[in-house]
Amino acid sequence: MKVFQRIQRNTELLSKLSIAVAIHFIDKLGDKPDPQKIFIAGVLVCIRPYSNNDLAAHQSPNVPLNLLLEKPMMGTLNFYGVLDETDQYNDVDAVVDLWHGYRNYLDNNNHRDVPLVVLQLCYEKVAIANGPLPIYPIDIERAKILLKARSLSPHWQEPSNPMLE
Repeated sequence: MKVFQRIQRNTELLSKLSIAVAIHFIDKLGDKPDPQKIFIAGVLVCIRPYSNNDLAAHQSPNVPLNLLLEKPMMGTLNFYGVLDETDQYNDVDAVVDLWHGYRNYLDNNNHRDVPLVVLQLCYEKVAIANGPLPIYPIDIERAKILLKARSLSPHWQEPSNPMLE
C-alpha cells in the first residue's frame, strides 16, 4: 500500500508515531522494557480526500473499503488514536512472523534492548497495513516528558495523546 510505504520513508512521522505508541504503552514498557515481548499497536487513521466526490464515497456505507483502497485520491491521512491490539493479534502467524523477522534484524544490528511494536494502520478499525516500529529509548524518554507536561497543563484533556493532536 502506497501510504504505508510513504510513512516508512518519512523519518519525522515515524518518530512521532514511535512517541505516540510509547505514550500509549508507557505502563507496559516500564523503566526497563523487555525487548522480547511482542507489542502490537493499532493506529487509527482517517482519510480526508480533497475532492467532495471522493469524500462522499468515503462517508457512504454503500461503497466497499476495497474499492476505496484501489482508487488513487489526493488528500490527507490523519492519525487519531492508538489501540493495544496485542491480545487480539499475538497468535496471528503473519503478525508474529513480521515481529520475529524484524526482532532478529534489530538483534543482529546491536539493538537488542530496543522494544519492537508491530504497527497496524487501522481504517474503520480494520487493519489495512502492518509494519515494524522500534521504540528507541529516546522515544520512551520523550513520551515521559510529554506525559509529564500533559499532567502539568490544564489545557490537555485526558486521555489525549499529544503526538496525535
